[in-house]
Amino acid sequence: QNPGTPGYRAALATAYLEAGTAASARQVVEEDGAGAFDLPMDMAWFDGALIYARPVIALAIVPAAELLFELLRPFHAQVPTEGLMPHEPVAMFLGGLAAVLGRHDEAEAYFEEADELNVRGEMRFAEAHTAMLWGRMLRARNGPGDADRARTLLVRARDSAAARGYAAVERRAAAELSRLG
Repeated sequence: QNPGTPGYRAALATAYLEAGTAASARQVVEEDGAGAFDLPMDMAWFDGALIYARPVIALAIVPAAELLFELLRPFHAQVPTEGLMPHEPVAMFLGGLAAVLGRHDEAEAYFEEADELNVRGEMRFAEAHTAMLWGRMLRARNGPGDADRARTLLVRARDSAAARGYAAVERRAAAELSRLG
C-alpha cells in the first residue's frame, strides 16, 4: 500500500533475501542504489540505511556497499534504536560493508568495535551476528591464521544463535563453517 516509502523498499529487499529470492533482493537494492538510497533524513533514516545494508552485505553488492559505507561511517560508534528495539551497532554493518569492498583490515577494526559495544550492551543477537560476519570476512581474506580465527568466531556465532533461536544467523554461520572445510 506504500510502495514509495523508502524504508519499506529496504524491508522488501531484506524480505526477498530472507525468502531465498536473492535476485529480487539484488534488483531492489540496485534500483534504489542507483538513486543513492534517497532516504529522507527523519527518524526512519537509520532503519532504512541499516536494513538496506543487510542484503548488500549478504549479496556482496559493491556499488551499494560503497554508498552505504559513506552514509554510515560518521555513525560508527552508535547503536540506533527507535525506542523499542535496538539494531546491531553501526560498526558491525560498517565491518560487513568494508569486507564487501575488500578492505579487510578496516573491516576487522569495525568488527572489534562492534564486538566491544555488543559485550557492553549485552546484545546477544548482535554478538552472534557480528561473529558470523567477522568469521565470514576472515574466511574470505584467508590470511595467515585467519581460518582458525574464522572457525572460532563461526562456531561461537552458530552455537549462540542455536541456543537463542536466531535461526538465520545459525544457518549462515553453519554455511560459512562448511566453506572452511
